[in-house]
Amino acid sequence: MKMEIKIASLPDRENLVAELWYDKVQWCEISQELNELILEIYPSLTGKPWTFQFEEALEFLQRAERRMASLGEPLLMQEIEPSLFVKQVAQMEADPAIRMEIKITSVPDRKNLVAELWYDKVMWAEISQEESKSMLEIYPHPMGKQWIFKFSEALEFLQQAKRKLASLDPPQPKRSPHRTEIEQPSFAK
Repeated sequence: MKMEIKIASLPDRENLVAELWYDKVQWCEISQELNELILEIYPSLTGKPWTFQFEEALEFLQRAERRMASLGEPLLMQEIEPSLFVKQVAQMEADPAIRMEIKITSVPDRKNLVAELWYDKVMWAEISQEESKSMLEIYPHPMGKQWIFKFSEALEFLQQAKRKLASLDPPQPKRSPHRTEIEQPSFAK
């Protein structure tokens, strides 16, 4: 995997950020805007999902988290007008209707079951088992903007979905030309 972490100072952020690059294209950013790490996942330039081997992507996110932690406490600059980014994160915290769900499904284009990750009723990622590897696909936001999550919650949610998928036996249901939900969705706490 051709991934790279760059620590950067951006004009629209009060603190340093970790930019995560894949094959010379930035795919996400980790920032410390509200005294906790925030994960922003950008749409790909092609409009197609980002596709990574699950374990490598997870390890890379954790390495970026450690790099951010090594920077110490966020260095708060001058007081400025809250950015749109900060307002979006505040809305996430204030709106109880926004929640994450995991749905285990059988889809016609996959041989095995998949874990679909939903945020506010929109599927943002999928974990699948392809041959001997778990794969992670991150879908573009339907409005063309970035996905914004609290880093720790997103990481735990990805791990929870992977565990849930791994706990199920390989699928035996009859193949259907349609998506079939295998069990009721589970919600992030």
